[in-house]
Amino acid sequence: MLPEARAEVGSLQSLLPGPVSVHVNPAVGDLSAVLRGARHLHMASHMRKGCATFVRGARPEVVTFEPVVLAAPPCLERAVLNACYSASLAKLLHARGGARIFCWRSRVEDEAARIFGEAVWLSLLLGRSDRDAFEAGRFAVTADTKPVVARDGRPARSQKFTLRDPDESEGGESGVVSSGILLVAAGVPELYDSTRFPFCLSLELPALASPDEDSDSLARAKMHLRGYLRRTCGLSSFRDSDLEIDRLTAVWRIVLFERDGFEITRANGEALADELRGRYGATHAEIELKEIRRGSVLLTLVGEPSAFERAASDAELFSLGGMGLKEPVQLLSLRAQVYATKAVHEALLGRSCGGGGGRAG
Repeated sequence: MLPEARAEVGSLQSLLPGPVSVHVNPAVGDLSAVLRGARHLHMASHMRKGCATFVRGARPEVVTFEPVVLAAPPCLERAVLNACYSASLAKLLHARGGARIFCWRSRVEDEAARIFGEAVWLSLLLGRSDRDAFEAGRFAVTADTKPVVARDGRPARSQKFTLRDPDESEGGESGVVSSGILLVAAGVPELYDSTRFPFCLSLELPALASPDEDSDSLARAKMHLRGYLRRTCGLSSFRDSDLEIDRLTAVWRIVLFERDGFEITRANGEALADELRGRYGATHAEIELKEIRRGSVLLTLVGEPSAFERAASDAELFSLGGMGLKEPVQLLSLRAQVYATKAVHEALLGRSCGGGGGRAG
């Protein structure tokens, strides 16, 4: 066990009343037995985007979140996932059984994670709600101080942490300067509870994006959704946690035309679609031949952003079979799994939008 995690667990053992079961470096195959009957869970570990690290003997064991979710017991009511990028696992656990999950959307500083976890559990022991406990954890991190030397040479203390993503902070690893104070970007905590729930969303965005507008399609889609809510739905102000996009799927329209004496027919149009499926099958993209017109063929590419980005950067894509790109590739619609508050959900359903261009359910 990492020294920071050991200290965190030791602190919680002294804080929580009654017996506390501690499991050090469990192998992923033992998770079902370890978690059996657990109503509350605190997890101090390493995580990456999309996977967790366990230990089998002395060797690290990197796995996806699927076995962790399947090992979680139906009786699990609450969990604190004190690990970097644990929000992805939190969403899956919350969607599966409705447990309230405290987690981190970004990388997190070890000390900040310990402070957050202690404050959350202490607040819950005092009978406060999950939302109040979450806010108490946020406050505890920002209220932590560090020793400094004042301008007059005297010892003093100042704020240490700010709740920002370390990877997006202007100061990088050195920190963030706010009001003349150098702060450490601790990370961004999240809470998944009954105030946020998942639903499917489909938006038709025929004029909002071009494939080369931004290399991050997920960030671009979120930007478009926020703009749509502000302009059309009258939801002018909401927090980042009020709307989170997951498992984005985009539908792109590709129109090719014949050139160099090549004649487009239904047969060679199907052959082109088959070639594209073989070319991008690894990205789970779906290629559909929509229509054969005189002198052109209309295709749609449906898949995750990585599927389109791979296709868009492929210099040979638009010259296959003697064809050429007839018009700019167009984004037709976005489909996504969304986690949002009730206010956002109602806005997207059309109660504030008058129907709008979105469909949610």
